[in-house]
Amino acid sequence: MNSRCVIIIMFLILAICSLNNIDQAIAEDQRSTKSNAENKANAEDKANVKSNLKAFLLFPVKIQEKTYGKAGQIINYSENKEKNGYIIEVEDKIFGGIGSYGIIPCDPDFAMSWLYLLVSKNEIFEIMQMKDLIKSILSTFPTHPLYEEIFASIVLERGGYKYGRLDLLEVIASPEELKIAKDEKSEDKYISAICEIYLNKYPQGKYRDIFHWLAFYFTNKPYEIEGSPKVAIEQAGLYENYLSEHKESKASDEIKLRIAESYIIAYECLKYGESEGYQENKGDEFLKKSIALYKELSENNDLKIRESAKIALYNISHGKRIYFNPNGWHRWQ
Repeated sequence: MNSRCVIIIMFLILAICSLNNIDQAIAEDQRSTKSNAENKANAEDKANVKSNLKAFLLFPVKIQEKTYGKAGQIINYSENKEKNGYIIEVEDKIFGGIGSYGIIPCDPDFAMSWLYLLVSKNEIFEIMQMKDLIKSILSTFPTHPLYEEIFASIVLERGGYKYGRLDLLEVIASPEELKIAKDEKSEDKYISAICEIYLNKYPQGKYRDIFHWLAFYFTNKPYEIEGSPKVAIEQAGLYENYLSEHKESKASDEIKLRIAESYIIAYECLKYGESEGYQENKGDEFLKKSIALYKELSENNDLKIRESAKIALYNISHGKRIYFNPNGWHRWQ
């Protein structure tokens, strides 16, 4: 090979190496540009989030195997037009493309309206999944007008005293109030303490009569009747006295249901258990009182009261027992 060919080959090798170096430089420049752009975008996103809105996190953010934040945590967020969603900051990290299902804007009217619909329309199981979120929203807006409605809905309908969901009751009380309630030694006294919290918060509240009655009922409810007609009769008398002192109470029909139930229990205790000194015909007297009350309530305008009374009358007429060796007493709930 002559010297001229060698020179040409060396020139070609140098040219190829030079082109490779240029390609590498271009690629590196592109990577650097992309990285700078991403860093700039992240910095802009973070700046936007920092200077914008607050929201409650609906659920923790899960990325691969790691979880960030917790339900009810207040976070920063901003609309992200390019990603068709929100960008949020959780634990000093930025996440984009978050849909409306992921956050609840920290606006008092929106958040409390959303929460009221949640607790008034959903099943207990669904509500229980959001305890932390509920507590966070309520503690953030403790003076909002809807707080009373949410409090009442949770206690009276969505967990509360009817279903024994004491863990759900905890979302409506402050730590100080909760400590007082937890000092009570029994479930009944605990519920009574929760009712007192409502009465202290809303002394002239919309549901005052109902909570006042429940506080009285659970404070004076015996742990067990133990087949004693005397205990059942004393309870009926206690409720009758309460009713006579609160004739205009909005809970009067509920009280009458309790009186009727106490008399039917007293009748069963006398008929199937020990007389404890009562004459045998006293049982028939208690039965008549119970039936008379149930008949009155069977024409009530309140659906639950009316149907509860009708079912009780059906049970009595078919020889069903509610307390003493109960044998299929059908209930409204």
